[in-house]
This record gives sequence, C-alpha cells and structure tokens, in this order.
Amino acid sequence: MKKEEDLKRSAGGRAGENALLETAFHGYNTPLWLMDGDRRVLLANKAAEALFGRKLEGLKGGRCYELLGLDAPHAACPLEKAIKGGARAAAELEAGGREREAVIDPLPGAGAPSPVAVHSMAAPAARRCGRAESLRLSAELEKRHAEMQDFLLLSAHDIRTPLLCIQGFSKYLRSDVARLTEMLETGDGGKESRAQALDMARNLAPESIDSLEESAAKIAGLLDGIIKVAKQGRLEMRPEPVDAAAVIRKELAAMAYQVEAAGARVEVGSLPWCTADPGAVGQIFANLLSNAIRHRHGARKPVIVVGGSEKGGVSLYRVADNGPGIKAADLPKIWKLFFSVPGNSGKCDGIGLPIARRLAEANGGRLWAESSEGEGSVFYLELPR
Repeated sequence: MKKEEDLKRSAGGRAGENALLETAFHGYNTPLWLMDGDRRVLLANKAAEALFGRKLEGLKGGRCYELLGLDAPHAACPLEKAIKGGARAAAELEAGGREREAVIDPLPGAGAPSPVAVHSMAAPAARRCGRAESLRLSAELEKRHAEMQDFLLLSAHDIRTPLLCIQGFSKYLRSDVARLTEMLETGDGGKESRAQALDMARNLAPESIDSLEESAAKIAGLLDGIIKVAKQGRLEMRPEPVDAAAVIRKELAAMAYQVEAAGARVEVGSLPWCTADPGAVGQIFANLLSNAIRHRHGARKPVIVVGGSEKGGVSLYRVADNGPGIKAADLPKIWKLFFSVPGNSGKCDGIGLPIARRLAEANGGRLWAESSEGEGSVFYLELPR
C-alpha cells in the first residue's frame, strides 16, 4: 500500500514537472525547437510556430531549412559542429529575409535513434543592431549635411549676381538723378537739355528701377528657399515642364548690369523644353552664364551663344563662350569645390560649377564641358525632356 502511494506521488511529481517544463518551453520568447540529426523537427514552441508560420502539427517531421524556404541546409548552420563537438555552437545567418543568430545545443543520451539537439533562433545581439542603426542614421545625417552645405554655398554664390546688379544700377540711377537735378537747378531750358531730361525720365531711370526690382525679387526668392530648406532639413527637387528659353531670359534680366559692364553679347537660340525643377534649371544657367562673363578673354569682348536640341527624350543645351579656354589637365578639376583655374584673371570661388553639376544630376541629368585653350569653352547640359 505504501509502495503504491509512493509511486502515485512520484508520478504526480513528474507530471507537475513536465507541465512546468512545457509551460516554460512554450512561454519562451525565442523560437525553440527540438530536431534530430536529419534536421527534422520533433517539437517546437509557440515562438517557433510564429517564425515558421505554421502550427506544431504542420511542423513535425519537416526539415527546418525547408520550413524557412530554403532548398538545402544553410551554409552557416552550426548543427554538425554542435553534434560532432558535443557542445553548443552558434552562427549568424539570414533566415526569412532577416538576419538572425542560430544557437544549437546537442542533447546526448536523449534516447532517440539519432542525435537530438535544441535549436534556438533570435535576432543578433542588440549591440550589433544598435550599431547598424547608428551607422544608418550617421550616413543619413552626413547626406543631409552635404545637401544643406551645397545649397547654402549655392545660395550665397547666387546672391552675389543680383547684388552686383543692384550696386551697378544704383550707380546709374544716382548719376541720372544728379544730372536731372543739375538741369532743374540751372534752369537750362534748351531743347537739347529737355530731350535729355525726358530720355532719362522715360527710359534710363525706369530701366534701372526695373533691374533693381528684378534683382531684389531674385534675392527674395533665394532667401525664401534658404528658409524653406532650413525648416524641412533638406533640398527637394520638384520636376515640372520648364521653358528653358524663358528661364534664361529671366536670369539675364537679373544679371543685366554684369552683362553690360563686361560689354558681353549673349545670343539665345531656339531651345527645347525640359522636365526638371525650375529653380534648379535657373541656377544652373545662371552659373554657366556668369562663369562665362567672369572668365572672359582679356583681349576680346565676351560672346556667349546658347543653343539646344532634343533627341530621344532628352533635352541637350549648349552654352559656348569665346573665353581663354581651359587646359586639358585642369578640365576635370573644374567640377571640384573651391578649385580655381591657375592664371585666370576672373574672380573664382570654385563653387558655381560643382554645384551646378550636382543640381543637374539631382534632376536626372548631366553637365560636362569641352574646351580648347585660347579658343573658349562649351558647357553641355542634358536634362529629361
């Protein structure tokens, strides 16, 4: 009788222990499964069921690598190493489209006809995940910093042109006002003087005022862009159909003083439309035109010819000048920030061309140049049609 009671208590104890082990096994958050030496699943917990996307009944007897969608065991699977060494083995591998850490513990003497092992699979250590995320964020921040730096450099560079225009036409306007004042003060009423005064009042002064207003609007637009980028944290291209000829006319109006002061002649032929960010297109052409005027030949008046054509869904623009040209060795360097062509008499900050190329690339286009020393340069801009 006593022996029978001891057996019942022993059986009850084992049943309780088994229930406790089963609860712990299924309650473990990491996917766990028992498998034999042939990689067939014998038992799996709830987390493993979630990993494989099947209930236990559908897992039993299946090979683990097949359940993960593989045709053969993963090359990094540590099962054979664990069984041969009789100790835990681990490896990082990709499973189910995610990087995971596989850990296998062999169970010697489990009573099965072939070796049995406990397989667990979890995400890699948090430290490594954290480092990967940190690297990703660092790369994103570096990219945004470069975008912001480029945009601020470009904006500061482009503000100079309308400022020069404002300074130049302010001098013209001051001179015209001084001449009109002199006429009024002296009371010179001659026919010739009256004609000059009328010409100043009707033509010269309004032209100066128009140029001042155009330049002020250009600066206001650039400042609005700076504020917008500062708020958004990045520069965004917004492509739309662009009338390239109209864009160039607007840019030339903003740099009228610069063109006039250099005695330059700018010829604009028939140009195709393109699909790009209008502001970026304007900035690219402004830099190319300004660059041609600044770096002019000392012995001749600058002549700039702008042309274009359309082929195969691409708009190709050509900005040719009669400047001093660029040495073959220096031609690749003009696209680097802050590079200045040696011996060039024009003031060069080495900003306009590199950023113009980046703007072209940001709009799915290209910008390159050809040049013959002493004979001028040709800049080619390619943008989507």
